[in-house]
Amino acid sequence: MQNKIMAQIMQLQEVNQQLQALASKEEWAAFSEQIGAYLAQMQALCQRDFTQEPETLTAQQLAALLAEDAQLRTLIKSRLSILSQDMSAMRKSRSSSQAYNAV
Repeated sequence: MQNKIMAQIMQLQEVNQQLQALASKEEWAAFSEQIGAYLAQMQALCQRDFTQEPETLTAQQLAALLAEDAQLRTLIKSRLSILSQDMSAMRKSRSSSQAYNAV
């Protein structure tokens, strides 16, 4: 059982690193294609019962994964902020255009 969980954690770490690389390169289309599967796998891991697992090894791996996940979430928040600014600018531009056309 532990080997299966460790393999799952290691796979998530690998995918997380790939997603961080995509975000750093601003390859958001590829990022969007992969993030859904990553989130589903993270959710499945969170629903696992770890009470029968050796605490030290699993805890260390989970802590590392959560730290990497926090980094990924920071990148996502930065991207959302940029998108929000872009959308706000588009709305202002559209409002200006509509006001100009109304005159």
